[in-house]
Amino acid sequence: LSAIYEGRYDVAITKCEQVLRIDPSNVTAIGRMGAAFFLMGEKDKAILLWKRALELEPNNQTAIEYLRQLGVTK
Repeated sequence: LSAIYEGRYDVAITKCEQVLRIDPSNVTAIGRMGAAFFLMGEKDKAILLWKRALELEPNNQTAIEYLRQLGVTK
């Protein structure tokens, strides 16, 4: 999360990928990776990740809110 706040999105993505290799269902890592991609301008990747987070955790308010702001339905 600190890498995202520092604008080091590539580092954040790498860290999330490391977590997901160990725990592919880690919703926090999926969501943060989505945020990093979004902030890099890769909206389509972000949307896919946030939708994946919702598949694993249908009531994930963070993913719901990000998608709502983009006008994307579940």
